[in-house]
Amino acid sequence: MKNNNTENVDYHPIKFIDHLDRNKHIVLLFDNEKYAYWIISRDLLNGLKNNESRIFFTPDDPETVEERLSFEGIDMNIIKPKKSLSIYDIEKSYDNKLGYF
Repeated sequence: MKNNNTENVDYHPIKFIDHLDRNKHIVLLFDNEKYAYWIISRDLLNGLKNNESRIFFTPDDPETVEERLSFEGIDMNIIKPKKSLSIYDIEKSYDNKLGYF
């Protein structure tokens, strides 16, 4: 899997993601969806190289996220069988009555 959009490692957030220690939790706040998916897909690729899994909470429909990741060069046909990525709709995942996920 190659991600052509994040090949430019001079982009500071990509450098940050590339040097992030394993087993860290990150939260991505963004105002430009294009750059957000560059970062998300780069983090996913880096994790896959290290045999890590990812859990992704989003306000978007999970299928839409999968399509966008595919557009960014992530082969979902490889990722899905390995179950290395879980995508959850945050609105459906959050139990408002009990106050937890």
